[in-house]
Amino acid sequence: MDIEVARHVVKTAFRSSSELTNLYAFINEHCVDEALKESLKSSLAQVIADIGYNFNKKITDIHPEVQEEIDHSIETYGFLIRQ
Repeated sequence: MDIEVARHVVKTAFRSSSELTNLYAFINEHCVDEALKESLKSSLAQVIADIGYNFNKKITDIHPEVQEEIDHSIETYGFLIRQ
C-alpha cells in the first residue's frame, strides 16, 4: 500500500471512529432502556477500539509517518485535519 492510499484509509477509518464515538455519546444520553443502552455501548466500544488500534495499526506499522501526522495534527489543533 503506498503512502497516499495509507493516509486515505487511516484518515477515513479515524473519521468513522469519531462518528461512532459521537453515536456512543448520543446513545448514552437518549436510550432509556438501560440493558439495551449498555449492550449497544459495549458493541460500539469494541468497534471503536478495533478501528482505532487493530485496523489502523496494521497500516501505521508499515507507514509510521502517517501516525506521526495524525499525532501532530491532534497535538497542534486538538483534532485531525483531513486533507
